[in-house]
Amino acid sequence: MASQSGGLPPIVPAFAYMCGPGLAGIIMAFIYHRGSVADVLGLKLKGTKQQWLWLGISYLIGMGIIVGALLISLLGPGVGLQDPLTGTAQMMRDAGQNPDMLNVVPMMGVILILQWALLAPLLNIPLMLSEELGWRGWLWSHLRGHPRWGGFWTTSLITGLLWGLWHVPIILAGHNYPEAPQIGAVVFTLFCILYAPLFTLVREKTNSVWGPCVLHATTNGAAAISIVMLTNPPVLWKGIVGLGGFIAMAVGIVFIWRFYRPEAVLDNQRVTPAA
Repeated sequence: MASQSGGLPPIVPAFAYMCGPGLAGIIMAFIYHRGSVADVLGLKLKGTKQQWLWLGISYLIGMGIIVGALLISLLGPGVGLQDPLTGTAQMMRDAGQNPDMLNVVPMMGVILILQWALLAPLLNIPLMLSEELGWRGWLWSHLRGHPRWGGFWTTSLITGLLWGLWHVPIILAGHNYPEAPQIGAVVFTLFCILYAPLFTLVREKTNSVWGPCVLHATTNGAAAISIVMLTNPPVLWKGIVGLGGFIAMAVGIVFIWRFYRPEAVLDNQRVTPAA
């Protein structure tokens, strides 16, 4: 399907748009921190046990939110559960595609689950740099530890709000909530604000942008599990991007509030903000 952007498929201009935060982060890092670009953007991995452990935990957090969103969404009015093959076939029919190919491969439902839960997150990790170099790279480095708004929760709120507002144009264009884009723009902004503390947590625990990249890649890659397996979900009960996801993330926030005691910022993570 062609778009107004020179006949390109819609996903091409959308991806180009979503590269904006990463490109902005790279540009700002080169302008103000030419000698420490990798540090400012959080690109360095020291290979410590804690980093590897928390990279794995970042994946588990993402999958936990998705599975939790799926189960909680079943409480929504008229929402039911279906196997992934049936849900995918319906999604293909809605997109004008022929789902008969799904019946060619044995155990296709299991393959779909494994693809969403394992392969898609892995392949998505480098792609998430397009956003995370901006949000949890340069922006985190210049917010965290700031004397006025550098606390853990303030940093998460500001980052989450900007992250959500950045998505508004493509949400209004029909992404995620094609049946109700105006409501979707508000809902997804709240989604980003609620999810931001979990991203800040893994940013600090891995001392790198790769923790957020893993969490972001898992969320994007496996999100279909919490959506395709639901029948007749209203817009506010649409898996991870609906109330089910909100409640699952709220549980994560409570755990952070109860068990995580962040310092203003670790000395080896401190970056002096540009004047």
